[in-house]
Amino acid sequence: MPRGFLNTWKVADFGGVKLPALSLGAEAALAVAHAVYKERIYTLNDFLTVDKWLDRGILEELGVAPAMRYIASLHLAVARGVAELPSRIPLGLWAFALMERVVSFRLTAATLPNLARVGTRFGRLFLSKLV
Repeated sequence: MPRGFLNTWKVADFGGVKLPALSLGAEAALAVAHAVYKERIYTLNDFLTVDKWLDRGILEELGVAPAMRYIASLHLAVARGVAELPSRIPLGLWAFALMERVVSFRLTAATLPNLARVGTRFGRLFLSKLV
């Protein structure tokens, strides 16, 4: 069972002020999950974050390894200069990744009924991902 992003925090020093922050590996994993599940688009910012900070061990621990499988080939293509960013994740891959997430991660499946309570906002957001 993934332990969750909030359990990966550390104390960071920002100009002499101690602040809670995610570990760099968790930041990269969050960038992958956000790009795949929420935005359905992989940007230069995501690429640089993943390229610099990715910790493959934390992907499995946080439950976002399936999302990374969909990003890995795109990431390599960009690194080789074969693909350009931003790049839209194909609808079929996105839908499959999302369904895999729902099936394999109980917390995601448990929150699906809450989407119905959000009302038309969710419908508009979901439809925007289909275009």
